[in-house]
Amino acid sequence: MDTLLIPSCPTDRNRFIEDPWIANSLMHKAIRRGDAPTAERSALSFHAIRGSAIWRRLMIIACEDIGIGSTEAVIQAVDICTNIARRKSLGGNAEAIRNVVRLLCSATKDRSSDHLVAAIDKHPDLEGARRKMASALDDERLEISRDPELPLTVRATAIIYASGLGRDRQFLGGNIDALAGSFRALGAQPNLVEASILAGRRTNEPIAVLLPLLHLCHADAGTSIEHMPMPHAAVAQGVPLYAFDKHTRVGRQAFDLFARQNGEIRTLLERFAPGRSGREAVGMAAFHAEAALINPRFVWAQAQSIENIGIESDLLSAGIQSDGHQIIIQAVRDNIDHLNALRTHIYERSIATAVDA
Repeated sequence: MDTLLIPSCPTDRNRFIEDPWIANSLMHKAIRRGDAPTAERSALSFHAIRGSAIWRRLMIIACEDIGIGSTEAVIQAVDICTNIARRKSLGGNAEAIRNVVRLLCSATKDRSSDHLVAAIDKHPDLEGARRKMASALDDERLEISRDPELPLTVRATAIIYASGLGRDRQFLGGNIDALAGSFRALGAQPNLVEASILAGRRTNEPIAVLLPLLHLCHADAGTSIEHMPMPHAAVAQGVPLYAFDKHTRVGRQAFDLFARQNGEIRTLLERFAPGRSGREAVGMAAFHAEAALINPRFVWAQAQSIENIGIESDLLSAGIQSDGHQIIIQAVRDNIDHLNALRTHIYERSIATAVDA
């Protein structure tokens, strides 16, 4: 591991991030936004703390947030993350990390794989497909995955079960080698098949193996690239506040207070998420309000419908009724200054407490 990754300089751009959860969250979200300096700083901080775990994280980000927006970027990122010799040729781990981060930040992005996995895991409309695939044989799963007449969500469900990937799924079977052969028989891009299968093996994340199918589905349709203006990112102690999500201690505490103290949010939660955790509901709404933003964005025929079902699945699982989804997401955006004030107070207090200790 490189012993000095970030200059010991007090500026925000170079400040070391000591908490691996914050470093990981910031790296992920800064890559989505295309903010290379912030993403590099957080990635190098994460590597200094967690070592080789950085390669798995970067592969997940490539498959989850770049996807078919730039298959070449995914292929290159997977190669660097899995190839020690390639990393040495780039100048070592630190330079390899910078290389991958810059590549992903500049790449056109598409989150369809992540939205599909969210829907396949949790959406009530796909319960029948989940049950069928859980009891099907691998050959049947692969046959369903190749059928162009079936909905993309059903084909993707078949692929996930055929891959055998995913720690939380309880089902029999799965043959990732046979899945790779099935993709090749469909005429999928060979280098993408190889990269997605390798990333799936190394991360155990099914988002990776959905990429060949998604690439095939958009190949004959019109596509475009949309440059998305990113909202101003408020900062506390050198850390953009969007990093404090539901996976960080500061984020969880802030969401809990926000749900109880903000009048508009409290009223909406009582209306659309009665009896459920305000922290969980707000955390999921905040993710889609600010943390999931991507730039530049890949636009293709089914992208919006896939995004819609993915968001719906996430918010339903957080206990928010469907008619309140967009209302609560917009309310979080409208009240982001209040949420950020809470995040700032909690984060700065935690730093002061650590210094005093």
